[in-house]
Amino acid sequence: MPLPGFPTIDIGGKTTIKVKDHYIEMGFDRGSVSDAAGQVEITNAAYLNRNTFPTDQVFEISGDLKGDVSTLISIASKEPLNLLEDFDLEYRPEDLTGAADINVIATISQFGDGKPEGLDYTLNGSVVNFASSVPIEGHEIREGDLQFTASQAGYQASGRLLVDDVLADLRIEAEDDSDPVITASATLTEEERAKLALMCRNL
Repeated sequence: MPLPGFPTIDIGGKTTIKVKDHYIEMGFDRGSVSDAAGQVEITNAAYLNRNTFPTDQVFEISGDLKGDVSTLISIASKEPLNLLEDFDLEYRPEDLTGAADINVIATISQFGDGKPEGLDYTLNGSVVNFASSVPIEGHEIREGDLQFTASQAGYQASGRLLVDDVLADLRIEAEDDSDPVITASATLTEEERAKLALMCRNL
């Protein structure tokens, strides 16, 4: 299913279409988007355009996405979506692994040339078995189970994961162009404290 300015969605299963004058609504049971990094499965997808007549369009899309976190980040960060261009990410999508399950709701403004010009979106989801093949802030990260929300204004994530083999509770918050605030807590043995290189002289 081609939407101008968006990746092509290959549709499977039942499809419904409702058209009345300049109003159009579409829904489909399942579909997929493919990228060199992999494939993302889509279910319960919907497209709504309340007025197709103007040259400049505003429409809504929603659906549930499942796929590897590296594939989702790769698709989201490329043209034409560029959902992550406002965030200074210090890693490559291919460095990350984990099974993501995300609900997406978005309102898109599209000018006459077909390119998206405005995007308001909300993401709610989870990632299981999250890991990074390269250190993050100098630490090995793996076996993470995280929940998150995100929009064009910022993001929040929280959950548990292994940091240098120590089980820790993690919370990350970021708004607009500000640096993320990362809070981690764990109960450590002396050996684990040394492994994490925590300087406790002033405690």
